Amino acid sequence: WLFEPQSTNLITYSEDFSEWDIDGQSSVISNSIISPDGTLNATKLIAGSTSGRQAIQINASATGNLVFSTYAKKGEYSVVQLTDAVDGALYANFDLENGTLGSYNGCTPIIEDAGNGWYRCVLIWSSVPNINKVRTSIAETTTQGRLVNFSGNGTDGIYIWGAQLEQQSYATSYIPTNGATSTR
Repeated sequence: WLFEPQSTNLITYSEDFSEWDIDGQSSVISNSIISPDGTLNATKLIAGSTSGRQAIQINASATGNLVFSTYAKKGEYSVVQLTDAVDGALYANFDLENGTLGSYNGCTPIIEDAGNGWYRCVLIWSSVPNINKVRTSIAETTTQGRLVNFSGNGTDGIYIWGAQLEQQSYATSYIPTNGATSTR
């Protein structure tokens, strides 16, 4: 039975965050913890010890109604921020300690409990003229604005897995990718 519409994950590396670009001072360690799919393939996003963005980003060009989602789990930090790399105002903060939304602008955010401390963090954008990258960042608090700059200690971070960008008005189930877009 088909219960969902056809959809394409426009992010070419949904689990291998070592293929994403470092945006600022962060680093990643692959295969750090068990992901929501039950295997040791989730990544630790680490805040570097130099002040700057503690983020990663990947090229993903799209327009229209868009949904960007990532699974995230609290580490030593407990807030993840999702945004794109074009709109200077659009962002959302997700509290991975309490499973709640923080501050956001220009989107409709949703946080869903995925079990075992994992949350699916979702941004829904309507009528987007164009994006060319999506970004996942560590934030220090749920009230910080877009593109947080701070310095960490080079070891503390959060866990991430299963990034997805769809041309939809709502999030569909996860579509893994490894080097190319993929359609369900």
